[in-house]
Amino acid sequence: DMDDLAFPPTIGLKTKDTITSKTVEYYDRDWLLQDKTGIAFDIGYNNKGYNSDWGRSLYWGKPSDYVAGAYKALMAGQVYMCEHIIPNKTLVNELYPMVASEVSRQGYFGVLRFTKEQMLGHQIGIDCHEFPMVYPDYNETVKPGMVFCSEPKMWLQDECYLRVEDMILIQEDKAVFLSNFDREMFAIGE
Repeated sequence: DMDDLAFPPTIGLKTKDTITSKTVEYYDRDWLLQDKTGIAFDIGYNNKGYNSDWGRSLYWGKPSDYVAGAYKALMAGQVYMCEHIIPNKTLVNELYPMVASEVSRQGYFGVLRFTKEQMLGHQIGIDCHEFPMVYPDYNETVKPGMVFCSEPKMWLQDECYLRVEDMILIQEDKAVFLSNFDREMFAIGE
């Protein structure tokens, strides 16, 4: 039922060395799933008045080492950020740099999106996108009870678009992922 959705689900298909892999915004509804296609999706549900928001990327076929490494670096950045949050101390505007530092350490900073804007995500609750947004303009500390969505993205020109989105809960002593989808799953249909 559409009333159970927090927003209309999206899916993007980007196939290596095709027009769909030339730009982030191009989506042709007639495009067929082909080998070497990146699949990025975003979905959220409403449960008892509260929203969720979650997304991943998968790859149809065998990805190159470069593409597989990029996804691994993106996921590592997400995990690094979550593991290094200190409730009542870490600032909202420190979250993107945490992701970026790990992505950079793994050699993929050049394909990370929004490096200048440092946009990472949003708070979530009754509305899907709540303030404070996870942007550099917000210097509030993360506090126990907060839930936010972290959604770092990469653009691999002529290859694919990658995204990881998780809901993260700030507890008294740490941050935890509310999403439990397999973090290793990426290549499918090999």
